[in-house]
Amino acid sequence: MSWRYLPPVRSPIGIGAIGAGLFPAADAVATARGLVSREYGTDEMVLTDSGTSALRLALEAIPVAAPGKPALVAMPAYACYDLATAADGAGVRVVLYDVDPNTLSPDLASLEHALSMGASAVVVVHLYGLSVDLDAITRIVAAAGAVLIEDAAQAVGASYRGRPLGSFGAFGVLSFGRGKGRTAGAGGALLVNDPCARELLLARADPGLPVHDPLGSVAKLAVQWLLGGPAAYRIPASLPFLGLGETPYHRPIPGGALGRRAAAILATTWDASLAEASVRRGNAARWNDVLAGRSQVKAVEPLAGSVPGFLRYPVRLPSGVLDDRARSLGMIPGYPTALADLRGFAERCLPTGRPFPGGRELAMRLVTWPTHGWVTEADRRAVDEWVSRWWARPRSTDEAGR
Repeated sequence: MSWRYLPPVRSPIGIGAIGAGLFPAADAVATARGLVSREYGTDEMVLTDSGTSALRLALEAIPVAAPGKPALVAMPAYACYDLATAADGAGVRVVLYDVDPNTLSPDLASLEHALSMGASAVVVVHLYGLSVDLDAITRIVAAAGAVLIEDAAQAVGASYRGRPLGSFGAFGVLSFGRGKGRTAGAGGALLVNDPCARELLLARADPGLPVHDPLGSVAKLAVQWLLGGPAAYRIPASLPFLGLGETPYHRPIPGGALGRRAAAILATTWDASLAEASVRRGNAARWNDVLAGRSQVKAVEPLAGSVPGFLRYPVRLPSGVLDDRARSLGMIPGYPTALADLRGFAERCLPTGRPFPGGRELAMRLVTWPTHGWVTEADRRAVDEWVSRWWARPRSTDEAGR
């Protein structure tokens, strides 16, 4: 048995990043702030302990950003469960809109319906680093007098019409978690791209939030560095209690500010993460070649005018069930439950009177392939062989009908 086992995603880290976290410079947070400002073109931001905390701050700003309107936010019916956690923490009401499974962008008719129900803010998510249709969305949101919040947590190195994702909405959410392509071990940022709620956020600036800077976060990153490569990843992947590749629904906890340890790690990994994004695009192009002529396996199409970050390569299979061989090649299912069906959250969303076929299809069929720099030519051949065998196998009646 080969011990090679591809992780589904990679955030470039090295021994230098671990050392920076153990012995952070006094000005590490200021350095991190400068890096964010340089790439995203704004000096207005709050550096947080996670992307979820950043999104929660944006949702808490809705009453100020949209005065006189209810704190009702429109969210996609299919996305990371951390959106639900942030909404729980902010105490906002939610109305869901559907997602187009071909592009992962909002279904525009469904989005307009959600806005017609009184939503004063809209969260859009650039899943796996693929841009949503920002031209149409900004027009619809502006016409409704609502606030646009961009969740660009998975969009490192991605852009739309020459601007980085996260810089279009009134607020942009970034994440520096371990699986986001650019890591500080933990952390995030809320970008303020519009003056509509600046007063509130300046009152909640970094010194006003408790600093979360545990040494344990550096230790976890060191373990990821040691066991995250293809030669060793089989070890943690074989331990179910670690929950690798899973996205559980977390109850909200109080958020905090980015600490010096995480900021120092972020500065060390910043440029490497941009180089890795270029590698991911190259591997995504090779996956396109693998899928050429296989109409049964449908890749999600990037929108014209966008440069994807391809944190992972999303495809739709007739069934999202994967065998052990596929998982050893870095393939994993997407989020297995649509937010529209997430127990404990869906019940608190306003009923729309409409189904969410796109979001539910993605929960059933979407899988992602790895795009990071550890993918080799041998891995690409193995994936090609797996797809050929997978499609040739007998299918159940349920699969054949999908």
